[in-house]
Amino acid sequence: MINMPHLENLRPRQDYALQDETFGSAALRPQFASSSNPNASLDGFLNAVDRRIDNLVYYAPGQPGFDSHKLPEADFEEVVMKFKGQIMSNLTQRMTDGEYGKAPFRLPSAVELYDAYVLDGVRGLDALLLRYFRQFFLAYGHPLLKEVNTEAATQASDLRNPGEWYPAARALRRKLIMHVGPTNSGKTYQALQRLEKASSGWYGGPLRLLAHEVFNRMNSKGITCNLRTGEEVRILDINARITASTIEMFAEGNTYDVAVIDEIQMIASPQRGYAWTTALLGLRASEIHLCGEEAAVPLITSIAKELGEEIEVNRYERLSPLTTESEAIKSYNRVKPGDCVVAFSRKSIFAIKENIERDTGMRCALVYGALPPESRTMQADLFNDPNNEYDVIVASDAVGMGLNLYLPRRPKFADEEISSASYLRRWKNSTLVN
Repeated sequence: MINMPHLENLRPRQDYALQDETFGSAALRPQFASSSNPNASLDGFLNAVDRRIDNLVYYAPGQPGFDSHKLPEADFEEVVMKFKGQIMSNLTQRMTDGEYGKAPFRLPSAVELYDAYVLDGVRGLDALLLRYFRQFFLAYGHPLLKEVNTEAATQASDLRNPGEWYPAARALRRKLIMHVGPTNSGKTYQALQRLEKASSGWYGGPLRLLAHEVFNRMNSKGITCNLRTGEEVRILDINARITASTIEMFAEGNTYDVAVIDEIQMIASPQRGYAWTTALLGLRASEIHLCGEEAAVPLITSIAKELGEEIEVNRYERLSPLTTESEAIKSYNRVKPGDCVVAFSRKSIFAIKENIERDTGMRCALVYGALPPESRTMQADLFNDPNNEYDVIVASDAVGMGLNLYLPRRPKFADEEISSASYLRRWKNSTLVN
């Protein structure tokens, strides 16, 4: 690479020539030292670059890669002038900041241009400029680009208002109905009651288990319902009134009378929140029920205001009190029929099951996240059925979402650790855990 020892002492003029600020106006211009081209002055270099780019108008069309272009001469010259303007602008900026090796994509840097000029004069410049102009022409020289309405293209690519991404949904008069409250408050139940009466509807939840529960619930009541999750699709009737799915399976193209989005607070999730956002903004439904926590109300209210849509917020209280007992259950032999033991690893779940069955003689149902939805539901049904021998359920925290467990004892949470990986918890007072 050729050294350019004097560039840091120079500043650009408007005509792309450089003025020497170090030596004053009366001083001789510094010369670039080059054994192959000792007369390569900075002014000569810039003028040569300027002229050789202009020459592309006549030289480039006959070169490989340009001989088949369909641009009129005036349009081809316009592309060349655009190429020239960006190169000279970059050279001016680089002379100011001293970063001679820096250049935008598809443009040669000051170092590349100067090296080519010093080593091989205008022939070197022609070869370098032609090589970069081929890349530039691919991006800016297509004849269809002349037909692009820049203003319309800019508006179409403006993604700052996500609500406008779904014009079909914006064309509807939608109403958002929020059902917020703690677990076991009946919020999802109320939304599903409305879904059952709809002429057409869609349910979207965070878990396959929840989608399966709605699917089974609707079909057991004689309401034809299809199922769509990431792992399976069950089409019982192509004209089914209801579709139950995981939230990521939302399909924008369908129109519904009523839609239910479960666990709406997960719209704030960094990993999965996009799916709730997409469904909320894009659902084509006259009535959208949103079930979740109170914390989601400010955000959803703000979104509704931005969309110009009506919003109604229904708040619910827990149907039965949730309290902790003052004394921890310190031994598994004190576990009684109807208890639920919650652990936080699959290894602990199987160890606790073994200990309870050995110490009490009772059989334990098991629920954890890796079980298929059907198996989890089956295990919960075994526990809920009073006519079988499964008196205790041992579960991971997956028990807290999507399962209905009928527990005869008042809730009791141990405040003392039983093992390094689990705590023993008692649920009481006919509590419905969902």
